[in-house]
Amino acid sequence: LPGIAEDLTAERDAGAIRIVCQSTLSEFPDDAIRAAVQKLRETKGVELIDRFLPSTEYDDLIAGCDLILLPYDADQYRSRLSAIFVDATCAGVPVVVPEATWMSRQLEEGLGAGGAFATLSPDAIATVVRQLLPTLGTVKRDAHSASARAVAQHDPRAVLRALLES
Repeated sequence: LPGIAEDLTAERDAGAIRIVCQSTLSEFPDDAIRAAVQKLRETKGVELIDRFLPSTEYDDLIAGCDLILLPYDADQYRSRLSAIFVDATCAGVPVVVPEATWMSRQLEEGLGAGGAFATLSPDAIATVVRQLLPTLGTVKRDAHSASARAVAQHDPRAVLRALLES
């Protein structure tokens, strides 16, 4: 995340973006995690939320975003879902996700909108953000339009019915 924020310095300095990160440290964070959190805390144009958010605050944070970055390792998320992805797409918020994952397939199926990065690198992720910025209004409308489909797809009752039918 600090690398992504650094790669987007021009956009942050121009006021085109503001980065908000929620980062609650685990019980035993390593030095690299501590250093990354400190770097984010010191970076202009980055807001760091370093506490657990109650559900209503979390929901408001998700719904208030223009774009949500999910800098996940594609190998680890190839078939895994992300609750943040589901929350974002159901709220009609565009996302940036790794290519060749369950999340990118959801976007391809019209269950959200946004973009996908090929490699887990700050440059690759920042490039996707830069590509989306000029059309963000349209992408946000597409995400909002897809939200009803995402809600229907991720409705716990529908998931339970699908499990019981198989």
